[in-house]
Formats: sequence, C-alpha cells, structure tokens
Amino acid sequence: MLSAACADARKRVTDLLDAIPVLQRTIEHAAGQHAAIAEAIPAGDPDAARRAVAEHLEGTGALLRGFLA
Repeated sequence: MLSAACADARKRVTDLLDAIPVLQRTIEHAAGQHAAIAEAIPAGDPDAARRAVAEHLEGTGALLRGFLA
C-alpha cells in the first residue's frame, strides 16, 4: 500500500519535480533523506519516519517554490 501511494503521489507531481534542475548536491541530499525514511520504518520508529518524511517534503516544496516562482 505504501509503495502504491508513493507511486501515485510521484505521478501527480512528475512534471513539477522534473522542473528541478538535476544537481549532484540535490540528489545526494534527497538520497540521504530517503535513507533516513527507509531506516526508520523497519526500525519501528514512527516518529523518526514522520520527521524524516516531513523534512523531505518541506525541502522538496521549497525547491519547487524557488525554481517555479
């Protein structure tokens, strides 16, 4: 269910996300955020997972606002 929800969310914002320039720093930062999310879930730490997801979404939103404004 989680992967289906993520795939649906990604599909809905593909055009916006594709507007972000591909910068190595951005890719590395996002990969670190994804790793934090992926580690918190099987560790059974919902608070850490929630914080990691919120941080990632806030950062992605800031990038979109900056590049698309």
